[in-house]
Amino acid sequence: MATVGMLGPVRRRARFLYLVVLALFICSAVAGVQAQGRTVVLARVEGAIDPVTARYVAAAIQSAEERGAAAVVLEMDTPGGLDTSMRTIVQAMTRTPLPVIVYVGPSGARAASAGVFIAYAADVVAMAPSTNIGAAHPVSLSGDMGDIEEQKVISDAVAYVRSLAQATGRNADWGADAVRQSVSATAEEALQLHVSDLTARDPRDLLTQLDGRTITKQGHATTLDTRAAAIVEIDMSLPEQIVHLLVNPAIAYLLLAVAVWAVIAELSAPGITVPGIIGLVCLVLFAVSASILPINWAGAVLILSSIAFFVVDIKAPSHGILTAGGVATFVVG
Repeated sequence: MATVGMLGPVRRRARFLYLVVLALFICSAVAGVQAQGRTVVLARVEGAIDPVTARYVAAAIQSAEERGAAAVVLEMDTPGGLDTSMRTIVQAMTRTPLPVIVYVGPSGARAASAGVFIAYAADVVAMAPSTNIGAAHPVSLSGDMGDIEEQKVISDAVAYVRSLAQATGRNADWGADAVRQSVSATAEEALQLHVSDLTARDPRDLLTQLDGRTITKQGHATTLDTRAAAIVEIDMSLPEQIVHLLVNPAIAYLLLAVAVWAVIAELSAPGITVPGIIGLVCLVLFAVSASILPINWAGAVLILSSIAFFVVDIKAPSHGILTAGGVATFVVG
């Protein structure tokens, strides 16, 4: 009887402990959801817009979605870049349900050329003091465009920036002028022209000002809760940083020049392995960058022809005629 009488208190204690554990589980789950929603992913877009940058931004946005972040901030400082890479970034920004904020910073940064289109695709554009945006006139890396081709490219770019402006409610006329006339604006001017939405000193100041702002995207309204949000920075991996450096046109051409003269040095004095190794490494690195950059194949043929002239002049001296022709061909190429 004593054992039976004790079952009641034991059961009550068990139920009490069960309710306590359940309450703690619910509280931790709610806290986890709140913490998850109060995370902001920060990705830095620095230097030229190229395929490496496009992959990096797309991966950062995907990571933010997987984390359940409240928003994505792209801190941007770019002179521009490739049209295809810019469009890849814009597509990633517009497809994600998360609010995407472009922050032109830090002070002294710029959003030029392709950076204008990326900014116009953002849900919110913020700029640090002493920054600028604009000069989006299309240029060609592979040579001068003819008048008809240039007009087609400009018309396409104007239509694109206007479509982005209509989607985000920005100043479409100024965007068109940035493409046609290469106009630019400071942070203060951009705010007055309704090109940007606010001015912020740094990412933390940006999140403080964004707190409570309602953003409508893909038919859903989201009120940002970012005042105390944790900032999760996503950086490029080391291989991405190396390739991003190589696809800089100036670096690519420098690699080619070093490779050419190293090969010439190797052929002029057979048995010297150091110039040959340097030339081979530079040629491989140039091939990596050339596989990403748009190449004017007429120029590439001229450069290869110049190498042939140098080699022939070494094997069959022509009193410098072939060398002079090789130098001229290399410069033109």
